[in-house]
Amino acid sequence: VGSKARSGDVLHVWPRPKRWSPAGAGTARVQRLKGSAGLFRQIGGCCHEFLSHAFARYDEVLNLPSEGRDGMQPQLLQHLRVRVPGLRNNTIGPDLLVCDASTEAFILLRSLDVRVRAWYPTPLQLHVDESYSLDLSESGGMLVAATEWGALRGLETFSQLIHRDAQVGLFVCGLPLHIEDAPSHPWRGFLLDTARHFYPLPDLLQMLDAMAAMKLNTLHWHLVDSSAFPFGSEKLPQLHTRGALHPSLVYSMQDMRTVVKAAWHRGIRVVPELDVPAHAASWAGGEPEAVIACPQRVASDGEGLEHGIDKVALNPLKERTYEVVEALLEEMASLFPDEYLHLGGDEVDGDCWLEEPTIAEWAEHRGPAWKEELTALFSLRVLRKARSLGKRPILWDEALDMVAYLPTDDRSHITVDVWRDWLGIELRTGQRVERWQLAQRAGYPVVWSSLTWYLDMPENKWASIYSVPMPSKQLGRQRFLGGEASSWSESADPTNLQPRTLTRLAAAAERLWSGPPSDMQAARDRLASFRCRLVRRGFQAEPVIPDHCVGLPSHSSFRNADQLRSCLAAAEVGTAALIQAEIFGSCTNWYVVSILSLLVNFVFAAVLCYGRRASIVGNSAQC
Repeated sequence: VGSKARSGDVLHVWPRPKRWSPAGAGTARVQRLKGSAGLFRQIGGCCHEFLSHAFARYDEVLNLPSEGRDGMQPQLLQHLRVRVPGLRNNTIGPDLLVCDASTEAFILLRSLDVRVRAWYPTPLQLHVDESYSLDLSESGGMLVAATEWGALRGLETFSQLIHRDAQVGLFVCGLPLHIEDAPSHPWRGFLLDTARHFYPLPDLLQMLDAMAAMKLNTLHWHLVDSSAFPFGSEKLPQLHTRGALHPSLVYSMQDMRTVVKAAWHRGIRVVPELDVPAHAASWAGGEPEAVIACPQRVASDGEGLEHGIDKVALNPLKERTYEVVEALLEEMASLFPDEYLHLGGDEVDGDCWLEEPTIAEWAEHRGPAWKEELTALFSLRVLRKARSLGKRPILWDEALDMVAYLPTDDRSHITVDVWRDWLGIELRTGQRVERWQLAQRAGYPVVWSSLTWYLDMPENKWASIYSVPMPSKQLGRQRFLGGEASSWSESADPTNLQPRTLTRLAAAAERLWSGPPSDMQAARDRLASFRCRLVRRGFQAEPVIPDHCVGLPSHSSFRNADQLRSCLAAAEVGTAALIQAEIFGSCTNWYVVSILSLLVNFVFAAVLCYGRRASIVGNSAQC
């Protein structure tokens, strides 16, 4: 057994598991048996076909070599951090160098046995059991899960424990290791807006793979909005033929079924959103009778026409409006099997409605809350239709403004999606009641889509997303379901979607799976490591810290791990020199770079210590 494991107490898995035993010092080589279908083997429970699909996907993720395969790429380290003068001895510690694969005799981990306790398939729905336990030891590997969905989460964790070495291949260290894990929140979502910019089907499918790596389980698909109507309706084709950005930029029924199926295979629910009654400008070309265009209100918007068109709304006093909306809901209910259906309801503009004479006349006979009353009139009918289709409707938190007009018999069937979390109220006692608390006190389950988790806002850095206080699921009837990070697409399209979202989405994903944040420095190191894994899987995730992902195809010129170790043992240099050494591809050139680095560090140390009684120790500056 390799005895050089250095995993310490930090487990390099993202999101952080709920519990794990202190890792040991054992190392095992991961290699499937000759003639076997792969590394994974189901030994009990349901869903053999489903899990076989998952096994094949993770075999591909690991790029699992068979016995005797040559040409493996070196991936000794997760990532290399910038070295800090004076801290050289701690540069690559247990948080970064997970273990040191050696040429000593290794135990061979030839299979991961997977057992599902359920004997029948479990429907993918909110509150499904996603728990699992994972045991890796000298005697082998065992993954046990209550359902097939928990098995998926355990497979992802196992894949993140695997490392690669040029000489020994794939290996796992820190053995024996025991992990028990389950999500902190049942609703762990990502909102993607495909109306303001269109994302081709391959981009959507790749985002599902990224979500699965983060153990997210809900794609909130914001399908249509003011800018475009890409929903390929068969009942009302005029909506997308006249409302899409281009005839080719439409999701057909088959496209949407493909997304749903791919998401299901990854344990991800797809919750579509039909945002009504506002944000309806893209409907006007196909259904002009149902839409109030309000050109004066649009033109008066101080943020420009792109923002002003969000005020264009459906006409709640026209019967044609309901015929159109109900036909679309019927199509969505048949396409998307999840029990939840998002009906929008945000940013209704009363001044736009008043440009329609019939509504202006209607409002004259109501009080000052006429807008809320009219919104409720529309919403009640749409909610009834959604319920008749077997759906649990979701509304944005503007629903709280018309709560007096909504039914009070069973509000638990309407979920409130809170995004305006700055609109809490101050009580006379000085206590602040947050927006999500108002929803819970009114009896509504809550999904938290806070502005602090908006991925289109550059000021929301990963660290602030990771550390923001979240609502407590223990308060107010325990109706807090979870949350979502949102990617609105005014300034995003396929060219920048992944760099803009993935790293920060991962920060939100850990909070939703793991609960309270961990130590920030430990989280930073783990996230940097996870980001490198994403990059090696083909994603374009932005960096977390100044570092380098080792083992990428463009930086793989070391022939074997022994060469890398001998170079590392020869001299200590900064990360920049190490990267250059990889580009040069030989220790000879690497030594030249090392000498230059020594001179640079010497000058730096001399300047730093000038005027003081100091000594330069080794290759670092210590004053």
